[in-house]
Amino acid sequence: MENILNQWKKENITFSAFYTGYVSEAQIPIIKKIIKETSRNDAIVVVDPVMADNGKMYAGFAPDFPKKMSELCNGADVVLPNITEASFLLGIEYQSENYGEDYIENICNGLINLGTKNVVLTGVSFEKEKLGVAVCNGKSIEYYFTERLPVQMHGTGDVFASAFTGALCNGKDLFCSAKIAANYVVESIKATLDDKDHWYGVKFEKAIPYLVKQIFSV
Repeated sequence: MENILNQWKKENITFSAFYTGYVSEAQIPIIKKIIKETSRNDAIVVVDPVMADNGKMYAGFAPDFPKKMSELCNGADVVLPNITEASFLLGIEYQSENYGEDYIENICNGLINLGTKNVVLTGVSFEKEKLGVAVCNGKSIEYYFTERLPVQMHGTGDVFASAFTGALCNGKDLFCSAKIAANYVVESIKATLDDKDHWYGVKFEKAIPYLVKQIFSV
């Protein structure tokens, strides 16, 4: 990565957006350096702090990894954690259910205090039939919910974050980008359910026409 950065600098290449997902502890310092040294003045930085789900840290991450990840979140324009990841970032107890808006709002405000400008918290649910996101700009919080499908599939967090970033970089506002991404995840899951032999990941490719239409609609 250091060699790549040096070549970009040699070619005077700069970027208008940065989007990070699953990274190792060793990569975080160089990623921060890349952002600092190749960023345009109005560049957007989106951080998906991929490291945990369902109350547990992913295998391979040290106990202090959330602290390292919080350094990458500091200064980001948007962070996209699920509730588990947000809990680890803040060092608070994870609640999987039976929570209210005050719990979600405390998480969002806590992440703002870590230094991020905006928060899109995924996996939020106040009703069993609905699943959605909380969108916080540091001043107010908006919620958007979709139907909760009776399945769990790998990769939906990555699909959400990628669709969100694509919408944001194409001029959609924070809430609209989150709404488009949430709906795209649902469409991707539905497109996968017909294939009974498919067991890993979602067939997001089948839902790309939907995504394109939503991003480029007036």
